Amino acid sequence: MAAAAGTPRHVEVVSFSPGLDPRIAASIEFMRGNLSQPLRISQVARTVGLSHSRFCSLFQSQVGIRPKQALTRLRVKHARWLLLSTRIHTKEIAAMVGLTSMSTFMRLVKVTYGMTAGQIRETRSDCSAIAIIETEIAKTESV
Repeated sequence: MAAAAGTPRHVEVVSFSPGLDPRIAASIEFMRGNLSQPLRISQVARTVGLSHSRFCSLFQSQVGIRPKQALTRLRVKHARWLLLSTRIHTKEIAAMVGLTSMSTFMRLVKVTYGMTAGQIRETRSDCSAIAIIETEIAKTESV
């Protein structure tokens, strides 16, 4: 995903466990790099040379959640980072992370973080916002 001019890009350092299949690691990187796209899990599977069913089975056994859940988590985590670190309109952030339905975006943010997008954005003025961003970046080891 290319960042808009003047928009900071959220760079996640990835550290995978030594036992993680390289195809699963590559699939997670593919998802991260294409959050704004309407990805299908079958498309992700093809990029790493696996059938849809084999990919889903391997992904869940290695990561502990289904690929679709992982993609949604990546989208919502990136949206939160954008809410905290930019002044981009919420509707645009939703589109940037591939969630074109505002009601879905708002519901996922609320369910995931227990706050609305507006409430998350308000926390950035707190000194704790920097700590929240650093914590989110540190959590990149897990999907």
